[in-house]
Amino acid sequence: MGNKSCYPVLLLYPKGSLFFFRFFFCSFFSFFCNFLFNFLFFFSYFFNLSRWMYRSNDSIGFS
Repeated sequence: MGNKSCYPVLLLYPKGSLFFFRFFFCSFFSFFCNFLFNFLFFFSYFFNLSRWMYRSNDSIGFS
């Protein structure tokens, strides 16, 4: 998964110039993508959980 995230950076520097910057940007970009994916996953999970709890309380109130 890290190689796919590093692919546009490898296209940016095809000849291997600025190797340290490429490595740092690759690690930072993969970390940022993983953090964003985890944040969206947990946010959608808790949003669905709160909506399901609200719906169950609503049905109990109506019944």
